Amino acid sequence: AGEVVYQRAQSIIAEFEQLNSELDDLNQLARGQLRLGMPPMIGPLYANVLREYRQRYPNVALSIVEYGGRRTEQALINGEIDVAITMLTDTQPECLQSLPLQTHPIYAVLPNQAAWRAQKSLTWQAVKDEPFYLYSAEFTLSDRIIARCEEHGYQPTIAARSSQWDFLAALVKSGAGVAFLPAPLCQRLSASLEDSELLLVKPISPAIEWQLGLVWHGERYVSRTAEAWMQLCQSTEGDGEMTVHP
Repeated sequence: AGEVVYQRAQSIIAEFEQLNSELDDLNQLARGQLRLGMPPMIGPLYANVLREYRQRYPNVALSIVEYGGRRTEQALINGEIDVAITMLTDTQPECLQSLPLQTHPIYAVLPNQAAWRAQKSLTWQAVKDEPFYLYSAEFTLSDRIIARCEEHGYQPTIAARSSQWDFLAALVKSGAGVAFLPAPLCQRLSASLEDSELLLVKPISPAIEWQLGLVWHGERYVSRTAEAWMQLCQSTEGDGEMTVHP
């Protein structure tokens, strides 16, 4: 009986908190908060959208947590964040809903060496013997890269992991290894004179598509601050797309 009472009490508390959220929203975005999940490599693409949101709703307290895909999903389930932009997957928990935004190819980033310069594009077999610099294990993209290697009959040698894409590129600049970055981030590398002299960006086949989307908890009240963010993301394109010219 005690367990039944406890569960009912928890349900009442949750309903009360949701009612408070709905009442607070009557302020029409005059104030409030938005807790946003956004992995580090996505942040640069949506800096312009974040700036526009701040200009439109200056009294909304905006907090951003930079998690990988797995931890972002768990944070949504736990109610730690309101909405996220992350890489969409086929294994998303049923309680979460998503809306696709952008899709970009993943490119291989290699040292600027003659052997790589001679190749217009790469296969996964071509990088088999290279040290891999991957994202931290909580990032969905790392799973996709490892799965591609396994499809081609090998386990990659993972020399280092990081949540910071620019650090992965810096490791490649040391003269060995390969990293895998979405096209918009490769565009940033190509725009840097130093990086363009030390690094090569090559398409790799079969390709991995980096599909970004909005994700939120489908069984909870969505605040007006979160709705405003989602509407802005749909109406405003993030930065960057590129075509690789080997």
